[in-house]
Amino acid sequence: LIEEHATRLRPIELGRAFGSCEVWVAPGDTEKELSQNNPNIPLRKMERHVKGSEDVSSLEIGLNLEVVTNRGAGFFVERNNDGMVPPHLL
Repeated sequence: LIEEHATRLRPIELGRAFGSCEVWVAPGDTEKELSQNNPNIPLRKMERHVKGSEDVSSLEIGLNLEVVTNRGAGFFVERNNDGMVPPHLL
């Protein structure tokens, strides 16, 4: 769901990557620290398919998104494959 929504919001940047995008998550209430690339906030890669997810009603799913207003690459943070800040950014 997240990948599909992201590719619809950013079709130029993400549309061709549909089906191969990775979703990484941070602990709750860490948005500000993560946006500042705080090395103490680890990211965890989500599995593409999670057992039992097909039993979750679409009524239980919601996204609170910001309107994309820039014309660039969008907001992102750079992390390595372990979800940590790369040494060159510390």
